[in-house]
Amino acid sequence: KTLDLLHTNPDVDFFYINSYHLTTDYIFNFPQPFDVSNLPLKMEPFSGYRTSGRLPFFELIDPAKSFDFLGGMFLAVFKKSMWVEKVNLLDPQAIHDTRTFSHFDNTFPHVKIFANAFGGSMAYFNAEPLSVCLTGAREWSPMYPLIHSVRLVEALEEYRKNGLGLLQYWKCRNFALNNFVSDMAAMFIYRKESGWIYVNPLKTWLSNLFYPNTYLSFFYFLIRKLANTFGKKEAH
Repeated sequence: KTLDLLHTNPDVDFFYINSYHLTTDYIFNFPQPFDVSNLPLKMEPFSGYRTSGRLPFFELIDPAKSFDFLGGMFLAVFKKSMWVEKVNLLDPQAIHDTRTFSHFDNTFPHVKIFANAFGGSMAYFNAEPLSVCLTGAREWSPMYPLIHSVRLVEALEEYRKNGLGLLQYWKCRNFALNNFVSDMAAMFIYRKESGWIYVNPLKTWLSNLFYPNTYLSFFYFLIRKLANTFGKKEAH
């Protein structure tokens, strides 16, 4: 099916190919190596967007289609020649830094290349999942708040520099800040392993002052906590 998409859309440079989502816990409940006959009949897709079709590349930068703004490289099929033309934009010092996620370029190198290579391209969103990918094996889990509330914002800045419309940028950035307060708090509390040393807290706060979720994220956090508390009480 992927090959059919490539053959029938020769002028498309970038394809978002949806994938089903499973956890590693599910996989390891079965004998290894895993037999694909044990895949569940119903699986959740990574993207809940249901309309397939051609669209300008920057229309993919939308939380309704890609909640992490193409951060999941396993969902992307693209023209290699266009990637190769832009790969030299990566900062060599940053990508050779062995510290995990110490820079944007060694966190989302593919996003930087995508933004520069495909900004003017025609893309294709394929809603039907054509693969199964796993989550759960994240040795970097303590750094998730850094990814979510700092690096994803930097990804949007890269898209904006390369042509993402102002209104779409604002909408996406506000969405990316939906856990901002709790993420900043978690980074500080677990600062020895969260990547806190890579963040300028004051600059980060000031750069997000004009986005409602910077403040509303505190109330979202309280609502989630209350919902979890009452849910546990009801379960008992």
